[in-house]
Amino acid sequence: MGITVSEITPFMAPMDQLKAVPIKEVRPARAGDSIITLRARGRAHALVPGSDARGRQALAGIFAASQIARRLGVPIQTQEVARTFAEIEAALAGR
Repeated sequence: MGITVSEITPFMAPMDQLKAVPIKEVRPARAGDSIITLRARGRAHALVPGSDARGRQALAGIFAASQIARRLGVPIQTQEVARTFAEIEAALAGR
């Protein structure tokens, strides 16, 4: 017994909410730059579009805060964490 895709679907981000960082911006970037971008967007992942050998748009990769954290050996928080009841209430009111 396991979890099915249909059970996870309601929690997936819609395509129009996925953020992408062009490959030309990624190549010269450092890991810290990627973390800053993820934090600024409040996301744990970012798509990296590029081109295939024929020049067609293709997915070059995905940045994952969890993978960067493992590689650097440090915890990375990309979304703000409520620390008080007032912050929790404000976050819930913003839904």
